[in-house]
Amino acid sequence: ADELVDLQVEEGLEAEAVTQLTALIGTTKDPYNQAVRRLRLGDIHLRLAKKPEALAAYGEALAQSAAGSWIESEALARVDSSFRREDNLKGLAEHLGALVKANPQRLGVLKAQAQVLAETGDKDGALALYQDILQRSPGQRDLRESYLDLLEKLERYADAITQTKLLIEQSKTDKELQLRLATLHHKAAAKAASAAALDAFLAMPGVDEFDHLRVANMLDNWKRADEAKQRFAAAIATYPKSFEVRDAHAQFLHRRGDKAAAIQVWSELAKGVGRDELLAIAMALIARGEHKTAFDLLSVRVAEFGHEPQFLAPLCQAALATKQAKVVIP
Repeated sequence: ADELVDLQVEEGLEAEAVTQLTALIGTTKDPYNQAVRRLRLGDIHLRLAKKPEALAAYGEALAQSAAGSWIESEALARVDSSFRREDNLKGLAEHLGALVKANPQRLGVLKAQAQVLAETGDKDGALALYQDILQRSPGQRDLRESYLDLLEKLERYADAITQTKLLIEQSKTDKELQLRLATLHHKAAAKAASAAALDAFLAMPGVDEFDHLRVANMLDNWKRADEAKQRFAAAIATYPKSFEVRDAHAQFLHRRGDKAAAIQVWSELAKGVGRDELLAIAMALIARGEHKTAFDLLSVRVAEFGHEPQFLAPLCQAALATKQAKVVIP
């Protein structure tokens, strides 16, 4: 029966498909299958430009679904899409308001309305809805994170920081929350607090050199160069043999304008490394216009790797840029 509906839609017989599917829904006893078919019915109504009928079908599917189920999410997503295709956020907010009245216990519906209210400029209404949601379900992390996203978007950093700390209490092993807390403190112009959150992140179990680099690069992106420099130094002290740490430090130095120091780091790093690491250094240099250094570092390793195309490509590129092609290609 469902295959017949699909065939009718493919053949452009949407009206006939609506009749067939409506009859099929009437004979379907399982509520789950009924709800799935109502979603399909709503989609076909939309193809026929019958939005009220489509919204009614989605509403019935929503009513039959379990709270928090994928059917509930799909019904809400399709309602959302049906209004957004018309660029009608006001109508969407009004329709979701009606759904909230009809389904006052469904947190997913309240969340959808809160998000749309925020988009339409009703910030206080959106925040009030989220506060209501969290009072009903204080331990549901995804809802608190959605609320946190809204607070951050609205630049209410003090409230966002409070919510992040609550999440950290609920998930003490989640490193990413410490980074988010650091970011919020930075946005709130609280440098000392953001640095403390970064320290807490690096003190957590399972931290590696890449986590140290994330912290250093975050500070660099925040234009806090002195702190970033200190973090790179700490990473090097902690992981003195890490190629990735020293390469990232060289990139940082070059980015900050200390090109001579960056080239020195790359030149030292290139001594004795394997082909892949050497090529990574060369490509980093070439990308930054340091073709001479790239050529110098590659040319002394021709005896080892000169037979490999992966090696010859950047070597020739650097040689051409420095007018030394004859040295590579006599």
